[in-house]
Amino acid sequence: MPQKLKGRDSLLAFAEIERLIGKIYFRFSHLFFHHLTLRDFWWEVAMEKERCAYNLRVMSTVAKNDPGPDYPSVTREKTDRLRESLTLYLQRGTPTIAPEEALSLARKIEACEINVIYDDFRQSGASPAGLLE
Repeated sequence: MPQKLKGRDSLLAFAEIERLIGKIYFRFSHLFFHHLTLRDFWWEVAMEKERCAYNLRVMSTVAKNDPGPDYPSVTREKTDRLRESLTLYLQRGTPTIAPEEALSLARKIEACEINVIYDDFRQSGASPAGLLE
């Protein structure tokens, strides 16, 4: 049986994944520095990822101090695999890519993130939005 992260650890893993994705999107904003609209678009998307990571860290702190039931957990293997994949991409340096390639890569990243983060929540009958209730 796959090892599960505890609720608080899941939130921290999500925060780390959001920050890595934000770094990739910040990189996109630099790649399109010459095109103001694209630069600003990727900068805003990256900032949103940073805000989400911050909120997840806050939720983790709240969960740590909450004596109530633990939140649903996710599989460590899935989060580790996504973290490794994002880190490997960041280590490749800054390639030259077209806007279409950046958007395609972003769609793939978001699909993987949804699979990792939300799949286990769906299977448990919970939703990440429910963590805020």
